[in-house]
Amino acid sequence: MKTLVPFIALIAIVFTACQSDRDKFAEDTTVEVDYLYDFGDAMQGEIIKARFEIKNTGKVPLKIFEVKPSCGCTVADFSKEAVEPGGKAWVEAVVDTKGMTGGITKTVHVMANTQPTDIPLQIKGNILFKQ
Repeated sequence: MKTLVPFIALIAIVFTACQSDRDKFAEDTTVEVDYLYDFGDAMQGEIIKARFEIKNTGKVPLKIFEVKPSCGCTVADFSKEAVEPGGKAWVEAVVDTKGMTGGITKTVHVMANTQPTDIPLQIKGNILFKQ
């Protein structure tokens, strides 16, 4: 019994500490964004950099909680601070085209206090074979 009380207290602390940022932004907002970045043609092995601007068109601050690239060839970064109504957040995605050829589409899922919470951004283009 002596070890059970500290264990329960520890579990309560962990659950409280793990409360997501989403809970702090209980109200949802709306956004305006160009969901597609079309880079056209690129040579195999080229690094593609895409920058998306997300305008907060709602009445409460916009908060991006996380970005999830669809594959390991893509990495992404994003605005960490909440953006007031009328302001703009950003998401930058970098695609390494090494080993790719033909048409590609890569998606970066932006998790934010919007409805739906997942904002899918796409990077699309054609990779030309490098001889």
